[in-house]
Amino acid sequence: MEQIKKIKQVLKHQHRDELVQIGIRAIEHALRLKPDQATTQVIQQRLSDLRNNDTSAAAEIIREHDETRNRVAHRLASPVPYTKENVLLSATVELFRLATTEKYASGYMLDAIFVKCWDAGIFVGRDDTELHDEMNWQEKELRPLVQQAFESLWTAEDQLREQKRAA
Repeated sequence: MEQIKKIKQVLKHQHRDELVQIGIRAIEHALRLKPDQATTQVIQQRLSDLRNNDTSAAAEIIREHDETRNRVAHRLASPVPYTKENVLLSATVELFRLATTEKYASGYMLDAIFVKCWDAGIFVGRDDTELHDEMNWQEKELRPLVQQAFESLWTAEDQLREQKRAA
């Protein structure tokens, strides 16, 4: 029984890690919208850390983001400007949340990242063409990977249940 719990934990973490890699791809693609150089460097460093499974800075990044959001909500600070740079930085915060969760990762966690990448497209050009291009790219390139990640998890869990019944 203890062995099955360990295997389920490994499956859960593998699934989460697959979704993190998909989130990295979403943010990398959104970088084509050309945020300023300083923001691009911060985002690239965060993505590099995540690619290397280095989440040591995650707790501090998430804490600072949440603290700022709470200060704004309680009118103790001015709102953070709504810019493509801040939207993409916020996407990396959500990606760190996903990368460090001990819960089963859901599609909603990844959608929080996807939507922020779409939103960055609002700031390019005179219309919402880039937003729609980002949405379409995600639908074509990333949604099938998300579906595959969930199907792999479900298949592995079904096999584990079968092994449990057979034992």
